[in-house]
Amino acid sequence: MSRDADERAGERGQASRLPAAWGPQGRAVFFALVMLAVSAWAVYVGSAGPAPVPHRLPALLPLVAVGVWATARYPVSVGARRVSVAVPLCELPALVGVVFLPPVLAVLAFSAGYVPATWAGRRSWAQALANWACYLVPVSVAPVVYHLLADGESPRTGPGWLAGALAVVTMTLGELTLGSAMLALLHRRWRRLPGVAALVQATTRLAAGAGGGLIAVVLVSVYPWSAVLFFVVAVAAYAAYRTTVVAIRRYSNLHGIYESTRRITALGDAHEVMGAVLEDARRLMRAGRAELVMPFERPVEHLVSRGVIERDNGVRFTHGELMSQVDRLAQAAGPAMCPGSQDHAELTRVLDDAGIGDALIAPLERDGTRAGYLMVSDRPFGQEPFKLSDLRLFGALAANAGGALHSSDLVSKLRSEVSVRQYQSRHDTLTGLPNRLAVSERLQELLSEGGPGSVAVVLIDLEGFKDINDTLGHRTGDAVLREVAGRLLPFGTGRGTVARLGGDEFAVLLPDIAGRDQLRPACQVILDVIAGPCQIGEVRLDLRASLGVAVAAAQGRTRDAVNLMRHADVAMYVAKEAGGGVHFYDAAEDRSTLRRLTLATELRRALSSGGLSLWYQPVVQLGTGEVLGCEALLRWEHEQFGRISPLEFIPVAESAGLIDPLTWWVVDRALEQLRAWREMVPRLTVAVNLSARTLAGGEVPERVLGALARAGLPAEALTLELTESSMMTDPTSSERALRELRALGIGLSIDDYGTGFSSLSRLKQLPFKDLKIDCSFVKEMVHDKADEAIVRSTIELARSLGKTVIAEGVEDKATLHRLARLGCHAAQGYYLARPLPAPECELWLAAFMRWPSTVTNGQATGARASYGGAGRSMSGSAADA
Repeated sequence: MSRDADERAGERGQASRLPAAWGPQGRAVFFALVMLAVSAWAVYVGSAGPAPVPHRLPALLPLVAVGVWATARYPVSVGARRVSVAVPLCELPALVGVVFLPPVLAVLAFSAGYVPATWAGRRSWAQALANWACYLVPVSVAPVVYHLLADGESPRTGPGWLAGALAVVTMTLGELTLGSAMLALLHRRWRRLPGVAALVQATTRLAAGAGGGLIAVVLVSVYPWSAVLFFVVAVAAYAAYRTTVVAIRRYSNLHGIYESTRRITALGDAHEVMGAVLEDARRLMRAGRAELVMPFERPVEHLVSRGVIERDNGVRFTHGELMSQVDRLAQAAGPAMCPGSQDHAELTRVLDDAGIGDALIAPLERDGTRAGYLMVSDRPFGQEPFKLSDLRLFGALAANAGGALHSSDLVSKLRSEVSVRQYQSRHDTLTGLPNRLAVSERLQELLSEGGPGSVAVVLIDLEGFKDINDTLGHRTGDAVLREVAGRLLPFGTGRGTVARLGGDEFAVLLPDIAGRDQLRPACQVILDVIAGPCQIGEVRLDLRASLGVAVAAAQGRTRDAVNLMRHADVAMYVAKEAGGGVHFYDAAEDRSTLRRLTLATELRRALSSGGLSLWYQPVVQLGTGEVLGCEALLRWEHEQFGRISPLEFIPVAESAGLIDPLTWWVVDRALEQLRAWREMVPRLTVAVNLSARTLAGGEVPERVLGALARAGLPAEALTLELTESSMMTDPTSSERALRELRALGIGLSIDDYGTGFSSLSRLKQLPFKDLKIDCSFVKEMVHDKADEAIVRSTIELARSLGKTVIAEGVEDKATLHRLARLGCHAAQGYYLARPLPAPECELWLAAFMRWPSTVTNGQATGARASYGGAGRSMSGSAADA
């Protein structure tokens, strides 16, 4: 998007974000109320002035009202130096009202004539009210001026003439000044009046008002009903003038269309044709602005080529710009005059929000189909609003332009000039926003420019977007992304940029930021804009997002855009881990994130090069002292960081997409080790943890059977452990996969029971064999009655469901005996054995088998002391290792 287009889009975006009460209509009503108050004050002052003079004629009220209506409704056209100005000669009948009517009746007559004339001009009710107020103030002040200066003298005397002339000056200059102020207030910017046009209009109105008005005043003062004769003569003169002007204008229009058609058909270059069409449209329609828009074809139909000419600034072209709401409505509207009929009320509203007043729109057709539109708007100072006759002329001009575009094969030439492939290399095809490459280039450009303010990078990640895709489908997900892109688009106006980086990640560049005090509210606005309800078809969604913010200071900032983007990425992931919201970059967090990135790379290498190892922790049956199995535990000894806890590298594996290959690596190695140990302990089993992501990935039963076949082991030799929370993530798919595994004879165990949020009604339906009580309840159960109650109730629940219970975290003899009394089936923990590498675990198994234990009802036999001693001695060796 070009900078000019950005600025105009910025104005539109700013207008759309203003409260509705203070849009253009609200400002017009406010201005009108203030002016009406001033007018009421002037009428009050005029009525409270000197006593009524003898020459007042209240019977002239209808004639004055009709005169004001006629002169306002049918202005005369005056040209000078190639400037054509429509001049309403309202001062002529108004001066008669000022001299011969009391102030209250004068204002009533002026309003009775001016309001219908304004409504007939098809302005909106708010703008019509504001125009009336602009007219009412000077014509309310004019009687005060006249009577103060005339001081009761006859209007035929010198003082009367001077007072009348100054009353005309008051009305003319007052209306021009207030009208300019009203336009500045409505459009939020001051438009400097064209010097020649303003001078022509002011001079004409002063001359006609003072000259013709004083003649009318003198005639009425001699014989009151001579006003009727004067009115008849004025109407006849205007009718003759109008006939001549219409004939000249029709000839001029026909000649203009002919010359325009001849000129554009002789051109072959695409930009020359578009430029000629825009120049002719603006000149013939006497408009301040002309715009030609042509949408691209599939697969980028949401993009347009745009040509704009505004006043005398030359033609600007932009290609590959995102289609706006104005473009969509104007493309579908056909011939339209705004403001106009109710059929185009929505288009009128959108144009008004964009700061465009009167406008004419005509479609461009190619081979019988619409291929864009042509629009003219913003008629300069002193011009009449567009009329139906203007729309017919404009339609003919657009038809000729469409034929010229077709004959010159303009669309094909534009396609050759604007390579869609080049566009797509820097833009996202789904949303039309710039992509990662484009936003990086733009960020580097902003950093290189320098400037007084800071540059902020805001990375946005949608929360729960994967669930939307998985549940409602990718089509709904794409619609959500387009909706979010549209909501973020206003933040890319001016020097800012909005981009989609990929997936559900967006970026916003905010240059010229004064500091965090300004940045925090802006980020909160972004969050609020995204969080608004999103209606996709019949589905209503509530969106949430995480924002990561990195700021490059104005002084001494890095010139590396890639580094700044990485900082924002770090902050965004911290925000996601915190559950959403806004988070600013912190260097301390960057170091931990850098470690995670390093671990992800090293973990992949360790997985392929044998840098990982398996340790095993035995599980002992409390009733017989028999070793039931071993739990396989993954360990990683890193060359740089030393021993890395599974609590750190397992989340890294999940985020890096390594958890699935890591799981099957553990299964294969554990079964291979078990095959060797089964020669010593024939019924020994091995337990392996299974993640929810692997379980939901599909083909788990087939892959487990393959691993068992490679190891030459039966299905009952393997137990898969899952946390209760992971089984609740996708209950339907989990239950189906678990039942298939159980049908194959594979043992299933619920790990860390009591720490999740599972439903008992769901647990009773799952085909698990063992239930492992989390160590947080076991290790303090001897001293904490609440923990003991939880363990006891869990054992009783499992027994009633026909399941067995394994207690984790047994660290002392008292806890082991207490579990045996409660009827716990098996236990594992540091008191029995710490997690051991494979060679030491093998020694432990051999030593333990030579001294079996028989623990029954909490009473140990004579052999129990040897068992316990063996367990403790091997635990000590593991700790030393």
